This record gives sequence, C-alpha cells and structure tokens, in this order.
Amino acid sequence: MFTTERFFARIWAFWFLMLMVSVLTLGVAPKIFFVPMAIGSLLTFCWCVKCAYRSESFTDFASLRLCFSLSAMPLFAFILSMAITYKQAKMGGMAALAISLIPLVLTAAAFALAYGRRSKASSFLLRGDRVEVFEPRQANSLIVGGLGAGLSSLLYPMIKNYNSSMAIVLCVMLFISLYLVFYHRTNIASLRALKERERREARRYTFFEIEYVRALRDASWLARLFRLKRQP
Repeated sequence: MFTTERFFARIWAFWFLMLMVSVLTLGVAPKIFFVPMAIGSLLTFCWCVKCAYRSESFTDFASLRLCFSLSAMPLFAFILSMAITYKQAKMGGMAALAISLIPLVLTAAAFALAYGRRSKASSFLLRGDRVEVFEPRQANSLIVGGLGAGLSSLLYPMIKNYNSSMAIVLCVMLFISLYLVFYHRTNIASLRALKERERREARRYTFFEIEYVRALRDASWLARLFRLKRQP
C-alpha cells in the first residue's frame, strides 16, 4: 500500500474517490451538501498535489494512502445510508445526516483505538533518512478490495430502485470498514510511531526509492508546474 509502484495513480485515486462520493452524495442528500462536498474535494485535490508533486516526505504519502484505504468503504456506506433515510424513509435532513454518519463515526472510533495502541511489529524499516516498506501478503486485501468494488458497483442501482437489500449491503459495508481498520492496525501504529520519531528528531524521512520518485516528477509536466524548487 505504501510502495512507490504506480506512484501518481495511487495518489490521484483518492481525489477521484472524493469526486465520485461528492456526485453520488448530491443525488441522495439535500442540496446544501454541495458546499461541504466541494470544499472536501478541493482540499483533497490540494493534498494530492502536495504528495504527488511537491513533498518528499514519506509520512505525507503514507497518510494519504492510509486515509484512502480506510475512508472509501465508510463513505460509500454513508451514501447508501442517506439514500435509505433521506430518499426512501423521507426523514428530515438533520435526522438523516445523524444516522448516516454512524458508519463514519464507528470507523473513526476504531481508527482511534488502533492509533492509540502500541505494536511491536512495524511496517517500516529506517535506513538513514529513508523508509523501507514491508508490505504484507496481499491475499486478504485483494479479497476485501474485490468484495468492496463489487458492493460499490451495486450502489447506484440500489439507490435507484430502493429495495430492502440496501440495508443488508449497508451492514456488509460497515463490517468491511471495521475489518479494514483491523487489517491495517500495524500500518496505523507504525505510521504513528514514525511521525512521533520525526517530531522528536525534528527531521523528515523520505522514500526509500526517492530517486525513482524524482525521476517520475522530472518526466511529468504537471510536476514541473506544481513542484517546489529542490534544496541543493
């Protein structure tokens, strides 16, 4: 998840996710939601620009990747819940919002528990000022990712038809959201430990393959447009 393979695609996937979530939310929520969704999309765009073209900090990139992995499913669960409460059950905007935020709140609470725990295992190995990543075997994550993609593909037709299976899918999405926090618990603890070490040492750690990242940026006209001048 934290490797530099498909570097730009891994980063910009988060912005495309936010755009999709924004469009789907506007179809099932009060129009006033346009403002926070537009602000969220803009902030995500700025974060992606920073990680893709300007920052050489590994923790910036890892934070974005972790946020993408843990937020996708609860955001889709939020949309489906809004479709059930606001569109189907005809609840008021605030009541529907309060209920629909439950998947996000539960995921955030699970993340807080994982963030606060200490772990002897680590996903990172420091080599000088660089961070080498130890990726776990991908079998479980591929299964969960495939299941999540399949459920997400059912989101629009379910919203359109308003059938009872929406509630079942919502429960499955909530379960996957919590499972992903559990699955990434070591990554969460490792990233927190790395950030704490950076604060103690007043330094920033960079990518293990920073030359590869710089070569990608040098070959990109967007990188030349957005990037900061590199220190000699």
